[in-house]
Amino acid sequence: MSLSIPSSQQIFERINTDIINELNELDPYLRTSFIRAINAADSKAFYELYQTVQQMIDLYYNPTGEYLDKFAAEYGLTRNPATLATGNIVFTGTATSVIPVSTQVTSDDGNIYQTTAAGTITATTLTISSLTRSGSTVTATTSGSHGLASSLSVVISGANETEYNGTYAINVTGLTTFTYSITTTPATPATGTIQGDIDYANVAVTSTEYGASQNKDAGASLGLASPISGVNATAYVDFSEIAGGSDVESDDDFNTRYIFRRQNLPANFNKTDIIQQAKLINGVTRVWVQGAGEFDSSITATGVTRNGDYMAVFNKTAHGLYNGQAVTVTGANEAEYNVVQKKILKIDADNFGYLVSGTPSTPATGTIAASFPVAALGQVRVFFVRDNDTSIFPSAGEITDVYNKILEIKPSTMSASDVIVDAPTAVTVNFTFSAITPNTAAMQTAIKSALTDYFNSSANLATDMRAIDYNSVINSVVDSGGNQLKSFALTSPTVDVSVGISELAVLGTVTF
Repeated sequence: MSLSIPSSQQIFERINTDIINELNELDPYLRTSFIRAINAADSKAFYELYQTVQQMIDLYYNPTGEYLDKFAAEYGLTRNPATLATGNIVFTGTATSVIPVSTQVTSDDGNIYQTTAAGTITATTLTISSLTRSGSTVTATTSGSHGLASSLSVVISGANETEYNGTYAINVTGLTTFTYSITTTPATPATGTIQGDIDYANVAVTSTEYGASQNKDAGASLGLASPISGVNATAYVDFSEIAGGSDVESDDDFNTRYIFRRQNLPANFNKTDIIQQAKLINGVTRVWVQGAGEFDSSITATGVTRNGDYMAVFNKTAHGLYNGQAVTVTGANEAEYNVVQKKILKIDADNFGYLVSGTPSTPATGTIAASFPVAALGQVRVFFVRDNDTSIFPSAGEITDVYNKILEIKPSTMSASDVIVDAPTAVTVNFTFSAITPNTAAMQTAIKSALTDYFNSSANLATDMRAIDYNSVINSVVDSGGNQLKSFALTSPTVDVSVGISELAVLGTVTF
């Protein structure tokens, strides 16, 4: 909202006109006139008053700084504070050497981190379940989470193809994988009883300062602030990164929450209340809430067997269900296997169990399917992303933080297990152009930017990405030089992109 503010000269003219109309014997335009001097001063004062009123209006409708804090406080909102960064780092050295709690390490840019627990360098043997080679790169997969960091040296042994064995600097690519380089070309995969040996300690740390600048990527090196006997001077950030550090909530983000709160009054654990609560965790940007009965789905079993007198085991690769979800099973020739709205026990990603009566023959026969609402009566599913992080998809710790925050407003009649909080599953959409006109670097950059904005603003949970929409976005691109995209041809995608009930479309690679 804005006023129509006249200039000080316009105000001066209006006052002079009024004076002439009331006292026509005076001439306020005479440069030596006393009345002209008074009018000139008044016109400037009135102009400043107009400006002040406009500023007050702007502050009310789009407040900043302390005014935003004051207005938001009337709705019970406070600005999210800056947070510390946390993670794990890997020390190496002589076995049995101890890293005390509160040991400090520093990064190249001067950030200081300290250990939150003591650690001991331990001689560790990693069981390597597979060792494969592609070109000069060898990928090792461990039987469990290895807890290592890039740049460490691991002794590989036990491979029958001896070229794989030796001491190698590794590059960590996952919680259970790392790679190293060799110059020979042994057969792949490697055979034998293969292991990796390293003396190390994986220790939790936290930053001593607050803010996003405290976050560190996996593999970043950190130096001991003070030497420790038997411990190497350089430590490295493990694969999980040092993350979670965030700055004080900005005016723009806080104002967005404030406006949302004004427009949506929370009540009785409704969607607005849940979204508002989730966003109290700094860094949470977009939140989706799925209530009871909003989405239904079904899966067909690859097999159903009875385990004991009461439990049926339903097998379906990647069934996607969660512990306690209610399902209706139909299609079994043995009627005891067919149930209505039974809560399941999630056994693993491919199997779940449910109670049956009697002792029907096993395995069950027929075309057996389980149907289910995504959220049953009394349940709610919450998904969220963190658009300003390196990866928008939250970590397990960040999911737990939001879950605990939502439990603070959970009705006492609702079970904590009926609040399900998770990260969306990414549906990565890669764009491949066979032609664009004009095909310039500026136009390619503009197309990538337009697609990035489109996915960040228009992608929604459980919502298909329509071909008509992304083609329209591309067709309207204008590069930095003001040139309109004249034509383009997409190799992929060419049709609507299907997005499931717990999925979110995200932009992948853009290739020209």
